[in-house]
Amino acid sequence: MVTDFEELVALCDEELRHREYESKYYVRITEQWDCLRKWLNEKNISEFNQEIGNCYCDEMFGTHLMPRRSPAKFREKLRAVPAIIIRFISMQRKQNRKASRQLRKTETVL
Repeated sequence: MVTDFEELVALCDEELRHREYESKYYVRITEQWDCLRKWLNEKNISEFNQEIGNCYCDEMFGTHLMPRRSPAKFREKLRAVPAIIIRFISMQRKQNRKASRQLRKTETVL
């Protein structure tokens, strides 16, 4: 499973490019990833998961949940981290499905 922060960012970056997001938006999102990268380095963290992402958002933004009425710039900054969390969860589910299929194959053979 991909838990390395740089690999997750690379996957998210690829998705942004594939979806052809506006260049200004792309720059703002990647700047937030850079801020997260700096925070992780300061904390000496290289593996990434939902708990770490939520902790970063709580520390930097005061919440990891999207407030109902918040300025657009704030929402944009906060969305950058969940994008990586969602990619992490997606990779985790994919890995779990693969493991389940392998387990079923093994049980069938036995």
